[in-house]
Amino acid sequence: MSPVNQKVPQPGDLIEIFHDLYKHWAVYVGDGFVVHLTTANGSSATSSSGSSSGAVSMPKAMVKYEKLKAVVGDAKWKINNLRDGQRRPLDAKIIVAKAFQLVGSEPEYNLFLNNCEHFATEMRYGTRRSRQVSLPGEICVYCGSYRGGLLINL
Repeated sequence: MSPVNQKVPQPGDLIEIFHDLYKHWAVYVGDGFVVHLTTANGSSATSSSGSSSGAVSMPKAMVKYEKLKAVVGDAKWKINNLRDGQRRPLDAKIIVAKAFQLVGSEPEYNLFLNNCEHFATEMRYGTRRSRQVSLPGEICVYCGSYRGGLLINL
């Protein structure tokens, strides 16, 4: 677990975790813990399905409360409150409370509408946004929990 910058996360900060082919996002809630959206069982899925809307979905995801160290593993990570210059973040107490309210919930995972970055930005800013799937000319294929993914540049 190696932070890209040496800043200490504060409750409500967004944590961006760098894996080889994709990024995972989590919300720091204090005392070394994060809340994040991942697959319900934590294992890698081997297939994905497209819907009539063209969205890539997995049946269930889960909002989990885990140690930052456990979520990051050997990957590099950084604090990335990416929209603070464009949107005012919610109060840290509200961010943390919202995140804790969702722990244990099992929403449908949808790469284009409900991925880990959508979850994290909704907690901090009150709106869902994912740069990973909104960049022109790029398509992401979901392959499992925060341990799997593929980015194809067209």
